[in-house]
Amino acid sequence: MQRLIALTVGGVLLSVVLFSSSTQMTAADKDVPNIEDIMKIVNKPKGLHKTVGKALEEATVNWDDVTKMTKQYSELADALPKNKCPKGDAKSWDKLCKSYADDAKALNAAAGKKDKEAAKVAFGKLNKSCQGCHDEHR
Repeated sequence: MQRLIALTVGGVLLSVVLFSSSTQMTAADKDVPNIEDIMKIVNKPKGLHKTVGKALEEATVNWDDVTKMTKQYSELADALPKNKCPKGDAKSWDKLCKSYADDAKALNAAAGKKDKEAAKVAFGKLNKSCQGCHDEHR
């Protein structure tokens, strides 16, 4: 009986080792947030997108806060295409993700320059880009 238990435990441990080595990610992959996490951070009710949008509507913009948020927004948008295309055409995914990341970079650049009008234009482009991607890839 003890021998059977030992063989079973040994088999389970071997399976775990083989499975974990076949699914290991590189250090770079571990740092890439997945699509769901990106979307939650950006789009949750008090997420980056809505918070930045509201801040840009204020008469006086707190650029320190906005710049911190747009930097994170840009970093998350850059991480999006590093994820596998969840559904649909991979070329479309790459194109839409690149456009999204470019718009997020433009928003961050405008915030860094404290250029409210340019930030609002970039924010508007980001706002319009969501549905097209969701229609094809969600």
